[in-house]
Amino acid sequence: MTQTREQQRERTERGPLVEAMRIAGCEVANDRRIRCPFHQDHHASAEIKAGKDGVWRFRCYAATCGFSGDVYDVRAKIEGKAVGDVLTEARDDDRRPASCPTRKPEPAPVATDEPRRYASIEAVTRRLPGLEGVWVWRDTDGELVGWTIRYRRPGESKRMLQAKPDDDGVVLKGPQPPWPLLYLPKILAAHIVILCEGEPKADIINAVGLADVAGTSILGGAGPQKELLTDVKSLRGPKVVILWPDADEGGIAFMRAMAERLWGLYPRPDILWIDPAALGLAGKQDVVDFLRDVPETERRQRLQDAIDIAEPWRSTRPTLAAGVRQNTEDIISGKLADAPLAFEQLRVLSRATASGIVTLLAGPGGSVKTWLLLLQTMIWFDRDISFAYLGLEEDRTYCLERIQAIQEGNIELLNPDWVKEHPDEKRAADDRQEAYLHALGQSLFDAPNDAMTLPQIAEWIRRRAAERRRIVVVDPVTAVAPVKDCYIADRQFVTEVKTIARLTNTTIILATHRRKGGTGFGLDDLCGGAAYSQLTQCILWVEPHRPPREVMALSPAGRSHATINLSIHVAKARKAAGAGKSIGICIDWPHAAFRESGVVLKGSGND
Repeated sequence: MTQTREQQRERTERGPLVEAMRIAGCEVANDRRIRCPFHQDHHASAEIKAGKDGVWRFRCYAATCGFSGDVYDVRAKIEGKAVGDVLTEARDDDRRPASCPTRKPEPAPVATDEPRRYASIEAVTRRLPGLEGVWVWRDTDGELVGWTIRYRRPGESKRMLQAKPDDDGVVLKGPQPPWPLLYLPKILAAHIVILCEGEPKADIINAVGLADVAGTSILGGAGPQKELLTDVKSLRGPKVVILWPDADEGGIAFMRAMAERLWGLYPRPDILWIDPAALGLAGKQDVVDFLRDVPETERRQRLQDAIDIAEPWRSTRPTLAAGVRQNTEDIISGKLADAPLAFEQLRVLSRATASGIVTLLAGPGGSVKTWLLLLQTMIWFDRDISFAYLGLEEDRTYCLERIQAIQEGNIELLNPDWVKEHPDEKRAADDRQEAYLHALGQSLFDAPNDAMTLPQIAEWIRRRAAERRRIVVVDPVTAVAPVKDCYIADRQFVTEVKTIARLTNTTIILATHRRKGGTGFGLDDLCGGAAYSQLTQCILWVEPHRPPREVMALSPAGRSHATINLSIHVAKARKAAGAGKSIGICIDWPHAAFRESGVVLKGSGND
């Protein structure tokens, strides 16, 4: 029989044969390992390949089957017709004869997996045996997305096909996700939506006609990951969504996955769950089995009874908002309270000692950063707040001597000439403070003889955090051993200590310096890599005033003139609203006393 050009093309291309196999009920993922759709094939006994004549053929090697043939043989097998009849029908579309009968074309045509285009959906369905239904899918704008086709060959189980519009025709290919839900206009208009696993189940629910109730399904029924490929925004609250799974493990598992997807919607709908067992359903039974044999006059009440037993469903997975709720409770209980600072207004404006953050205390050399940090250690010690201080520039004795001066209120204790002239007073101070210094000194760590590296400091911080120290201080981080790729090392270090702080609710305070040649008090004036300014949560700049400045300061008592010899600028405060503000500090050096004067008002001498 002479072939038309179209018949010759279809026989010598892979795509039409693959499409025919799909209609027959099998998916071709591997040309050499295919489950034959024409018998119960448990071992992938078939293959498709092109012969020497260029024709693509299917062949089953099972002894009980043995079917083989090209695309027209497969179509004839599906439709239960003779091959000649199928060829005759195909010639109606193209009567142009090929240049030669069945000889291998020269040159051989390029194989393609493009699906065959049909003139209409009717052209697809008229070839299918045992057609049971065609469902139309539309998007929120009412545009046609595709079709689902269900058919059943005599004596066999149901088969499903998907089709979509393509140019001026139809191709057997599913639409691109995200897929709309079935009967979208009904869903949008209804208050109660019953979600089932297949199109016939949605149909039987809608046929009952309960007021304000719509049945729907996802495209093609249940399947792995289909809940993620379906557009469920139409089910957002204040709707009530009832999930009705089939009575089998797969159906229940799929509906649970769909429930989790709905749980993530906002506004969240009210999600209800129908337990198939509570309705007496088992062995893959579904809503169709529940309603099919009930007289139509009783179906409304039957469906209403099922709706009435639906139970509220809640996700058992940790909510992504759990951290917010936990923080709320921890703040209320005091578990996440800021550690105290010597200066209350500074604490409020900066929250520099909030749990789980990294704070930088920056300043030029000689700007009393160490004094401020040692003053803080005394406050934490007095309030039983565990801390660890690592001094990289000076040893423990150096730190304890300054703590003694603050405790005694006498800066002369640090003056060797004064000590030599007042030995009894110094010894008396030593006696008074010995126990205090010994106890507090256990949280002060000596600098080693060799400069520490950033990884060593990070490990030291990790160990202190593991000891449940509430605050860990490194003074200063700029005293580390130099490295070649310093900016990379800085970013690795800051990232690591930031993670330690977050995971342990520890406050990590790093003292640092102004960069070489810097003159300002901004983020770009910090020593080291950009990671210090980018990744830390709070940055405080210390600016000494020599001579002292006269400013207007705002404190809880109101505005007042103040003489300050130190400003602490809040350069960054992610957990507070104080960025850009400055706190004036008055230091009474003879008595080693520090007092907060208030927020320095702009234009008052501190610009």
